[in-house]
Amino acid sequence: ALAAGLDHWRALLDGAPTEANLPTAAPRPASFSHRGGRVEHATGPGLRAAVEGLAREAGTTPYGVCLLALALLVSRLTGRRDVLVASPFSGRPSREAEDVIGFFTNTVVMRVTLDDAPEPLSLLGTVEERIQEALEHQYVPFNDVVRAVGARAGVSGQPLVQVVLAHQGPLRPRAALAGTRVVPWLVDNGTAKADLTVEINEVGDELVVVLPYSADVMDLPSAERVLADYIGILRELTAGRTDAGEP
Repeated sequence: ALAAGLDHWRALLDGAPTEANLPTAAPRPASFSHRGGRVEHATGPGLRAAVEGLAREAGTTPYGVCLLALALLVSRLTGRRDVLVASPFSGRPSREAEDVIGFFTNTVVMRVTLDDAPEPLSLLGTVEERIQEALEHQYVPFNDVVRAVGARAGVSGQPLVQVVLAHQGPLRPRAALAGTRVVPWLVDNGTAKADLTVEINEVGDELVVVLPYSADVMDLPSAERVLADYIGILRELTAGRTDAGEP
């Protein structure tokens, strides 16, 4: 099974660019420093409803819409039409595995090719096909995929893929411990695992988009612009379906 899975990833990633080459706010250091920051924005309820509506129409999921939006963002930043995005997958492909205690998450690479598309929305069907293929082959460890395709860490220090999408889904209900109210608290520890990460959180009836970024690539103003551009692309994709939320 592992050999067949590796064959799939070799075929899918054949000829893919292994460096995103995101534009940098300053010269990149000689090695990846892991220094970073984060910016976030709550979009309002309209955009979440619009993303969900578009996903239903296109036969995909909100993750698929957000993935296409991120590929379009990277393309606009770099000029490339062939984009790799990494995403954490649960590593629980069967219903039986859902109740097993343990950490099974694996990083999976999504390839989105934007060439020859009459309009971006026409790509959602292909994006969904890629998602289903990734779900089927998510059991192959990411490090094995990196070795199989011969990817090496370039100037970014991150082999194969430097852009990450994490669709977190709905925020889980608040817990109570012996009468104590417990709420999530996002902590910025000043580090980054990738050049650019987009985290999608469903909070109540709105989306909260968090953008952790590498300080090797962006400063705070450029990160804020990239976040605004990403949300703008989501609104472009969903225009006309429902109120896409406040800017």
